[in-house]
Amino acid sequence: MNLTQSKKKLLPHLLSIIPVLLEHHITLLRKFDGTKPDIEDVSNRFRNNLVFLFNAVFLDEAGFALAKAETEEDTYQRGKYFGRKTWSTLHTILEINHHSRLKLLHYVLECLAHEPDHQVNGLIIKRLNELLSIRQKSYVVGYLTEKNEQMNHLHQQKIQVMGQMAAGMAHEIRNPLTSFQGFLQLMKQNIERGQTDPEAFLRYLNICLDEVKTVEGVVSNFLILARKNEDVENQLHPLELRTVLNRIHELTKHFVIEKDVLLQFHFDADSYWIRGVPSYIEQIALNLIKNAVDAVPIGGQVMVNTCQDPTGKSVTIQIIDNGCGISPKRMLHLFEPFYTTKEKGTGIGLSVCKKLVDEMGGTIELVSTENIGTCVEVKLQLEAVGQDKA
Repeated sequence: MNLTQSKKKLLPHLLSIIPVLLEHHITLLRKFDGTKPDIEDVSNRFRNNLVFLFNAVFLDEAGFALAKAETEEDTYQRGKYFGRKTWSTLHTILEINHHSRLKLLHYVLECLAHEPDHQVNGLIIKRLNELLSIRQKSYVVGYLTEKNEQMNHLHQQKIQVMGQMAAGMAHEIRNPLTSFQGFLQLMKQNIERGQTDPEAFLRYLNICLDEVKTVEGVVSNFLILARKNEDVENQLHPLELRTVLNRIHELTKHFVIEKDVLLQFHFDADSYWIRGVPSYIEQIALNLIKNAVDAVPIGGQVMVNTCQDPTGKSVTIQIIDNGCGISPKRMLHLFEPFYTTKEKGTGIGLSVCKKLVDEMGGTIELVSTENIGTCVEVKLQLEAVGQDKA
């Protein structure tokens, strides 16, 4: 795969579609926003963004990683800036973004007709979708962060945040659907040109299947966040914690092999009886262990410990890793829905963990130091000794 040659061939075609995309974007601003945009300012920003995106997709791996980091920071600050403006709602901004993205992918796919290399085409579409998803997610996080700061003193804060969460979930679903649509269009164009490469099609289909699983996971997790705590009361019953954790140990062995991560479980007692839901414990532990494994380098270490509170009233599950750690700035937002520090995360996993822990009457705390590691502690109430465990 020679990206340098492909860039010489494709970049002029990609740059040539900027005027029509800009015209479409300005039309959307007028339609959805109802304001008179500063045409010169909008044109300059939109044009610069597209030039950056179109050049970034041809970079080497290191250059592309830097482009993603730059995109994340830039759009986060842009989201905060627009969060301070009263004339733009999150729904309006995301609607404009969605329609602009569809139009962009449509014209990009037409440009790719000039490149016969299916592998290059697939990489360009994949990278473009990555950058667009990072832009949208970082923008939303910046926007919501600013709005949350503004609403801290308002009586209706909870209602407004829930509305923004709903918008966030809707567009978290749209992101994989847009990728899905892009690959289907690419396959359709290849078929129409008589270019059917089974291996390339299989790669595209596997990506589409992964995106469908992403949608399913987002919906399932959001339903957990949306339900009422009293709906769970009847599911709570006495259970032996070590039995559940042993089962989790078996489940987690397979996804530490690839990174050669040392995963250790240590229990300081033969048994702990708590009042909870086994599936909740499994979901919480699996999510936290996966996060820890993602954070550590190849050959890293993840430890899962249990320890009883000195008062004998609670037990703490610790998940400790020697990974990259989390900055103080990001620590402030970790349990917010749709906030993530990972490239491919939805930002909803830790919110779900906190919700499930809360429903079982427990607490979850996280301590982290950059370049040293992270420790997550889940504290659950112990059942009284001698109570019927049936």
